[in-house]
Amino acid sequence: MEAFNAALPAKQVWSLIKTNNSLVARLLQAKYFPDGNIFNATLGARPSYTWRSLLNIWEDRWLPRPKSFKPITPKSIAYELYKVHDLIDHDNRSWKEELIHQKFLPIDADII
Repeated sequence: MEAFNAALPAKQVWSLIKTNNSLVARLLQAKYFPDGNIFNATLGARPSYTWRSLLNIWEDRWLPRPKSFKPITPKSIAYELYKVHDLIDHDNRSWKEELIHQKFLPIDADII
């Protein structure tokens, strides 16, 4: 159950991109990105834990890895990446696999 809860934010971002007609997607869109563009969304005032988790690669527990659920790649290697959506090819609606393998240690890249 702990692993599921830790992976949930990443799954939610993916769900928001792939099926934006779900109830969760509509609620998050109404509150955090009413213009319909999740890729330009900000934390906003008093963000929920879920919303905060969707946006932060380095601080939040989003990888299905026991105990930490965070990337072990040093932030200094991929410092310019901050949001999960930076790892997604918006046109193809898929992970930017080449970027992920360039910027993350192999153990993180394989999990992502």
